[in-house]
Amino acid sequence: MGGYPQYQAWGVLPLLTGAWWLLAGLDGSGWALAMALLPGLVLLSTGVGTVLYAGDPRLNQFMAVAGLIGGLLAWPMMGSVGLLAGLGLLLASLACALCAGHLAVAQQPEFEGVESPPLGLRTALKAMVDVLIVGYFTSTARIPSGQRADRIVDEIDQNREACLQYRTPFLQHKQLWSKDIQSTLEHFLEEATIKMESEEGEAG
Repeated sequence: MGGYPQYQAWGVLPLLTGAWWLLAGLDGSGWALAMALLPGLVLLSTGVGTVLYAGDPRLNQFMAVAGLIGGLLAWPMMGSVGLLAGLGLLLASLACALCAGHLAVAQQPEFEGVESPPLGLRTALKAMVDVLIVGYFTSTARIPSGQRADRIVDEIDQNREACLQYRTPFLQHKQLWSKDIQSTLEHFLEEATIKMESEEGEAG
């Protein structure tokens, strides 16, 4: 753990699986080739990337997504390449998704005083779900532009100002932080009531 190696041997698995998908598609019908292109090309490219320049988290994300898609497409692929070859593509694709989870954990940086998570099957499965979700959003996300981007920036600025205003009373009464929550809320409620009555009196 901790660091991005220059070469990562785990990338051989998606590399070979992607090549297998493409070869299976070429040997089958036109529909088989169409089904094989997405998992084949993505697994092949992420495998090469992981072997030669490991470290980019997007490699793991796209590897996991392509592995899951390959696992789903392997079922209809059996009608073109046969039962055994289809099962092989299914297992290899799911293994690539699991490999992406393992790599996501193994490539996390180490921090002093923080225990590293264990590199086991259970951890890899959990990480696989995480990289699948992030990979989905990475693949489908649309970057806002124009007026929509300006509106988002304005909303962020407004929310930031609102958060700073809500934080001010807590910073003014740091002595209450160590007390129980009920007494702290009572103090803030009393202060807010006095301020509200004062503003109503000035308005009157």
